[in-house]
Amino acid sequence: MERVKKFTAGPAEAGLRVDRAVLLHVDGVSRARLQECIEQQLLTVNGLPVKPSARLKPGDKVVLRLAPRPAPDLAPQDLPLNILYEDAHLIVLDKPAGLVVHPGAGVADGTLANALIHRFGELPGRQLLRPGIIHRLDKETSGLLLVTRTEESMLKLSEMFQRRTVYKEYLALVHGAMESRHGVIEKPIGRHPVHRMKMTTHAPRSRPSKTEWFVEKEFAGFTLLRVVLHTGRTHQIRVHLASVGRPVVGDALYGGGRDQQVRFPRARQAIAGLGRFFLHAHRLRFHHPWRQETVEFTAPLPPELVNLLAQLAETAPPPRRRGRP
Repeated sequence: MERVKKFTAGPAEAGLRVDRAVLLHVDGVSRARLQECIEQQLLTVNGLPVKPSARLKPGDKVVLRLAPRPAPDLAPQDLPLNILYEDAHLIVLDKPAGLVVHPGAGVADGTLANALIHRFGELPGRQLLRPGIIHRLDKETSGLLLVTRTEESMLKLSEMFQRRTVYKEYLALVHGAMESRHGVIEKPIGRHPVHRMKMTTHAPRSRPSKTEWFVEKEFAGFTLLRVVLHTGRTHQIRVHLASVGRPVVGDALYGGGRDQQVRFPRARQAIAGLGRFFLHAHRLRFHHPWRQETVEFTAPLPPELVNLLAQLAETAPPPRRRGRP
C-alpha cells in the first residue's frame, strides 16, 4: 500500500532545499530512498515534481508518495557463528565486530540475519529481514546478542526488553579520566536534525535515556568503563559518553577527532590500527521464561581489544591520583 507524507513549509523552511526539508519532517526515509522517489517524480511541491535542490517558500505544500517495494528475499549464507547457548526457544551468540546484524541501507547480504537463516532455518521476523532479532548491536560493536526461535519466545522476550528487565552490561574504553568511580547519564536521545546518521542529546524530538557507568581501570588519558544500559536507544552508550566529553576510543562518528589527539605516539598508532571502536557487549542476564530461572552469559573481550589494553598499559600507565571518591 502506498504511503503519503505531507507537510506545509513554514517560515523556518524558507530557502531550505526540499530534500533536506523532507528528511527533517519525515521519519524512516533514507537519502537513497528519497532520491528514488524524486527520480520517479513521487515528490511534489504545490502539485508539481521538483528537483532535490529546489528551495521552499512559506506555504509550499510538500507531498511525498512512498510506493510499496517488492518484499526483498533473505538468502541463507554459510557464515561463522559463535553460539554460546541454544535451546528450543532462544539463542545467545557472541557477535564479532564488523558483522552487520541485518540488511539495511547499503547492505543487502553477508549479515548475521543471513547466517541465522542458514544455521537455524525459518525464524520469526524473517519477512522483515530480522529473523529472530529483538535487539541489535552496531556493526563495530562486538559481544552478546539474544535471538529468538519461535513466535512465542519473540513475544515474551520482546516484552522483557520493553519492561527493561534484561540486564545488559558493556565494556567501553573512553578518552580522558572520569571525575568519580561511578556515575549516571540521563539525557534524552533523538535523531540529529541535520546529520541523519547520527543521534544527539539535543534533538527536537527525543526519548528519555539512561546510562550507568563504573570505572574498571585507568590509563594516562584513557579509562576502561563497565557500562549498564537502563534504556535501549540507538547509539546510546556512544552518544551519552560523547555528550560528557568522554567519547569511545576509535569512534569516528562521535569522537570529535580525539583519536588523532592522543599524546602517546604508540598508543595513537595502536588506536588507528584497531579498525573499530572499543565497545563490547560483555554480560547479559535475564529470566528464562521456560526454564523459570535467571540465566547469565558473558563474552570475553576479543583479542584486538585485549591487545590494545596491553599496549596502553605499556605506553600510557595509570596516573597517580589521590583523594578521589
